[in-house]
Amino acid sequence: MIRKNKLALAMLIVLSLMLSLVACNQEAKAPVVQEETKTAEETHNHDHDHEHDHDHEDDGEDSHISEWEGNWNNLHAYLKMEEMEDSIEEGAKNGSVSVEEFKENFEKRRHVDFDGFVVDGEHVKFLDDFDANGGKVIYEDDYEFQERHMEDHGGRQMAWDIFKAKNADAKFPILMMMEVHGEESLPHFHMRYGDDLEAMLAIEGWYPTFVRNTSTLSQIAEEIAE
Repeated sequence: MIRKNKLALAMLIVLSLMLSLVACNQEAKAPVVQEETKTAEETHNHDHDHEHDHDHEDDGEDSHISEWEGNWNNLHAYLKMEEMEDSIEEGAKNGSVSVEEFKENFEKRRHVDFDGFVVDGEHVKFLDDFDANGGKVIYEDDYEFQERHMEDHGGRQMAWDIFKAKNADAKFPILMMMEVHGEESLPHFHMRYGDDLEAMLAIEGWYPTFVRNTSTLSQIAEEIAE
């Protein structure tokens, strides 16, 4: 009987120790689970903030050419003006190139076949000069949104919104449009045009730029000098 009691007591002690160990393990694991949960939350917040660093996200929504509503001037065309000569010289100096090299580089990056760009709803007019200078319409058409293409532009994600002319024989069948930006100094947008989307996307360093027709010459001069 004494042996049985001793055996029962020993078994009870062993069982108590096992239960104590299980409880300790559970308490030790609890902070790890909390830490993992916190880390996941911090990661989510970091990703969320990172997404909002982009100027224009690919949100899957349709775009409309009317988002560029208004009257716009080709930035490159301003180089013809005498008022820009000092700014051209300053820009050349800042870039450590000659005036001629500066003009050639500027034309390579900005040249287009029209100097005026007028958007009214879905309708777009292309002019051979600024509208204020009596520019004549060289082509006009309605444009419909097709797709959005994301691109790294100056270290930020920017979107090319792709539009297609309604007329099959359009002079400018495809327009690629970046959203208007630079409102704090000189509101402008970049665009491309052509008939082969893949070729248009593959071009490096071609960013035709249009500014509002209400932009001042001092604003333009500052932009060119930079």
